[in-house]
Formats: sequence, structure tokens, C-alpha cells
Amino acid sequence: VCAEAMELYEKGLITEKETGGLGLRWGDGDTMVELVRKIALREGIGDVLADGTVRAAYAIGRRAERFAMHSKRLELPAYDPRAAKAHGLSYATSNIGGSHMIGWNKYEILSMPEKVDPLTVEGKGLLTKRVQDQTAAYEAAGWCAFAELVQTAAYGDIEKTMEWIGRALYAATGIEEFKDPKYIWLVGERVYNIERAFNVREDFTRGDDWLPERMQKTPFPRTPAKGQVFELDRLLDDYYTERGWDVKTGVPTREKLEALGLGSVADELEKLGKISS
Repeated sequence: VCAEAMELYEKGLITEKETGGLGLRWGDGDTMVELVRKIALREGIGDVLADGTVRAAYAIGRRAERFAMHSKRLELPAYDPRAAKAHGLSYATSNIGGSHMIGWNKYEILSMPEKVDPLTVEGKGLLTKRVQDQTAAYEAAGWCAFAELVQTAAYGDIEKTMEWIGRALYAATGIEEFKDPKYIWLVGERVYNIERAFNVREDFTRGDDWLPERMQKTPFPRTPAKGQVFELDRLLDDYYTERGWDVKTGVPTREKLEALGLGSVADELEKLGKISS
């Protein structure tokens, strides 16, 4: 929200009259500290900004929402989707909005456990799905995502990391299924689909899997991603196909939910008219 305020100031949409005399310019550390103080105390412009980028933009008006960098009203972290397509796809399809912790794509960001070209579109639906399912499994197990990065770096193999987690869960619970790494993947996929079904119940559709217009239409200005835009529709089509969801709506199909053992979830969505039998 501080970045949004600075951009709005530099674009002339807010002035020092509204900021209480603060010149909100990029790179001014002292001003940043004072702005954070105002937000924390809801003082002056801070009272508006404390509600987050989207509400602040609409409160300010003047089409300030163009500068709210978010997905599902959660602000985007400091990884530009135009320069890391799978990472950006996870922002768009995250069940909680633009969080890097839902699908932090180490393949694109760290080239780990193997290097993937962050600028290509091909294959990013499957890659995003795998990272999201893996993350969901870790969170269900109470595992630290950063510890997983260390494990993956050590093993150089995601499957070995999942096997290790399964062994630990089996030791803690005695549940036989945890011995099979494929079951850990299944747990993650089930979690992600249940979360998606929750959102569908609350009227979320493909249109909510969205990134700001800037990411889709304004080319990235610097190398090595210079000229890149985020190809949202193409990436969503690929992602929904890999998920086994309806490509037009982004809603999990009954077939997919039943394959995951989530028939009762499909029944509830059908009663609400969200999916067909």
C-alpha cells in the first residue's frame, strides 16, 4: 500500500495536501517510515491506506484502482508476474489472492531443483498445479515452506522431499498411507480442490482468477524480461485443463472431485447449482 501511495503521488492523483505534507517519492526512506507510522495510527492519509490497496484506491477515487496491484484484493508480493509466468499464474489462481506462499515457484525464481525458463508459457499450468499441491500438503502437515527449500536443495529432487515428509508423518501418526509419496501429493490436491470449492460456493468463478491490467497489457520495461506481458487467458486455459476443472468457468468438475474422493463436496455444489451432475 505504501508503493501504491507513492505511485499515486507521483502520478498526481494525491497531493501533499492529502498526505499531510509528505512528498511520497520512491527511495525516500525517512518518508516511508513516517508513512508507515501514519498507517499504524490511522493518522491523516494513513487512515485511508490502512484499509489496504483496493479500498484505499476506491476511497481516493480518480480511477486510482488502476494502480492497485492485487489479486482477489490481496496485494501482490515483489515478484512481477510478467517476468515469472508460473509464479504469476499462482497469484491469479490462489484461493486467497496474490500470495507468494501459496505457490512460491522455486523452479522459476531459484532454478531449483531444476531450471525452468520463467518467460515461457508452455507447461506452466502443470508446473503451477504441482507447486500449489505441494505447498498445500506442507501446510496441512504443519511444515515450514522454507525448510522445504533447504530439503529440496539438499536432495535436488522434489519426489525425495515428499518421500521424506511422508516418512516423518508416518512416524508421527502411524498412518500407513503416508509411506507412499503419491499419497502426499493426493493430500495436497484434495486440499486445493476443497479450498476452490469453498470459493465456488461463495460465487467465485474464472473472472476472479485475475491480475491487474498493467500486468496483461503494459510490457515489462527492463531486461531480461523486457517486452513481456502476462498472457492470462492462455495460462488459465492450460491451468484449468491440468486441474481437471471446467475451462470456461474455472469450477472443479464432478468427475475431478469424485476422483479425489470428494463426492460430498460435488453434491453440495450441485445442490447450489454450481456444477451439473
